[in-house]
Amino acid sequence: MTDAEFSTFAKRLFITFPDVWEWLNANSPDPAETQRVWRGVLKDYRLDECLIAIEAWATGRKPIFKAYERAQIAILIRQSVQFERDKEAQRNKTNSSAGEYRKTRREDYKPLALNIPELAPIYLRGRKMRQDLLDGKISHEQYEEQKWKLLEEVQ
Repeated sequence: MTDAEFSTFAKRLFITFPDVWEWLNANSPDPAETQRVWRGVLKDYRLDECLIAIEAWATGRKPIFKAYERAQIAILIRQSVQFERDKEAQRNKTNSSAGEYRKTRREDYKPLALNIPELAPIYLRGRKMRQDLLDGKISHEQYEEQKWKLLEEVQ
């Protein structure tokens, strides 16, 4: 944030929360220097990000700072902005992971049973029975009967 942007930010802060302005002038030995310190705390953050933090407090979307926290208001804004940045980065990471998953080819998937020679024939018979049921070639009762016979063979 530049000095001009900080001036915009400070004006918005003090207009939105006049008690912070009153507190600053009543309690700081040098209000201008205190604002310079706040400017340094927020220098790595954009004006729009900081204004969103103020707006979130003003609209009640986020819990407002306590009266005893006014001295740390720049730190609280920095924390709020950093939290939102981290949340966005996590969202992007999650979306990226989902995108990578979608790129994998479904044909590459093979059920574990096909990798175990003893189970492969049983698995394939069960899969065919299921498909016959779905295609209407056998009734549900026939499917259940065949399924139990197949399970008995496995044991």
